[in-house]
Amino acid sequence: MSKTEQTIEFSTERSTCRGVFTAPAIDEANGLTVVVCPGLGGTRDGPVVQSAVRGFNAAGFAVFAFDYSSFGDSDGSPRQVAEVALQIEEVVAAVKAVARHSRVDANRVALWGTSLGGAHAIAAASRHPVRGVVAQLPFVGVASKSGLPGTMRFAAAAVSDRIRRALRLEPHYIPLVGAVGSTAAMTNAEPERVSRLFDGTSWCNKVSAGVLLDLVRYRPAEYAAGAPPLLLCVGEDDPMTPGYLVDEVVAAAPTCEVKTLPVGHFELENGVHESAWMAAQVDFLERVMAI
Repeated sequence: MSKTEQTIEFSTERSTCRGVFTAPAIDEANGLTVVVCPGLGGTRDGPVVQSAVRGFNAAGFAVFAFDYSSFGDSDGSPRQVAEVALQIEEVVAAVKAVARHSRVDANRVALWGTSLGGAHAIAAASRHPVRGVVAQLPFVGVASKSGLPGTMRFAAAAVSDRIRRALRLEPHYIPLVGAVGSTAAMTNAEPERVSRLFDGTSWCNKVSAGVLLDLVRYRPAEYAAGAPPLLLCVGEDDPMTPGYLVDEVVAAAPTCEVKTLPVGHFELENGVHESAWMAAQVDFLERVMAI
């Protein structure tokens, strides 16, 4: 049988989510499946997600990469609205949906997530059984030094969004990526370069500001105690992954491995070092999902 590529839909609290299931030919498959979770504002056709899909498929894994509601190919209106609790439930729903596929062994499914998707993978795995979790450049919490909770412009944007949505008005949007010092969900010294990395994809450089209120309360370490074996792939130059918050996740998780590379949060979008991490991730998942 040749390679499988199929769109899968599944229902969520908000709408219908969609993703693409890909699997190598039967004689090249290892019987293992990975559900791939994009980051904040990310979509399944983004460069890092697609790199993971190609890498795992090449290693024999089936892969299901999906879009959260209101992003990418998934339904949901208004668009570009991110809610942490809802997205965690959508990850669980994605695992349940792919487990019903004829090419999938429901007992040999793992989660992979990048950035905020890494946090969601940890949280979802504490609620629904999977064999392992890979969290790449994961969101591990808002650093206390960031000043985000006390920054009036962030608070004003977030509260404005929540009020507008309660009144069924258009959300208050902020950029996903902006210049350092701007009111953006993520800042970078070269925001235009980062945005260009997503050219040709369904990614859009905006998100509902209310997600900031979710992020300041979100601590993946609080979910790690209930997670299966976990691999954290941490960028040494990633300001969004503070070391002390990584340590909290490691301390809470029953089984946790950490791999580091000298990269920042967006450098893997360019393919830098991605093969080294993919090799480590494949090795980890093959070990934890071995029968």
